[in-house]
Amino acid sequence: MDEMQRLRRAADMQEIRDCLMHYCRGIDRGDGEALRRAYHTDATEDHGPFSGKVADFIPFVLDVLKNVEVCLHMIQNVLIEIAGDVAVSEAYFIAIQRERGADVEDCISGRYLDRFERRNGAWRIAHRVVVLDWSRRQNYEGPSPYEPLAAFPVSTRGPEDLLYRIRASVVPGMKFRPD
Repeated sequence: MDEMQRLRRAADMQEIRDCLMHYCRGIDRGDGEALRRAYHTDATEDHGPFSGKVADFIPFVLDVLKNVEVCLHMIQNVLIEIAGDVAVSEAYFIAIQRERGADVEDCISGRYLDRFERRNGAWRIAHRVVVLDWSRRQNYEGPSPYEPLAAFPVSTRGPEDLLYRIRASVVPGMKFRPD
């Protein structure tokens, strides 16, 4: 593999990783536009109780998560195999979720098995299957009483999250776009 091929491969892999991160931002912040940036418009999704077109998945999942107060998706162990304009990605995830006012929280671990395609120069998910590896439900006893934690801004779902104010200060007119 020559230098240009290695650079192209590294750029392709980074673009694929960016799609994975847009997905996590979209789910965690309830941001439909970030979710759309991860997928081709005709993509399909097999996600537990949902199986179908991503155009239907995005409003479905945002509706399911509308009462979720805490939603954190973390990606680890990303393996990407590229063959021309098609790639397969296996990305391990851990998700923590708690509904507003609930006394339990769920911790879920699994893998995103994705077929990526490069179309018109852009890598996006063409098909995703979510595989569950394990899950655990535990009692939620409230936030940590550790005093210095009170000084941090608190994460929120939706356009009031600090991320969107910072983004708007960098790119005027940048908006949060929920579905």
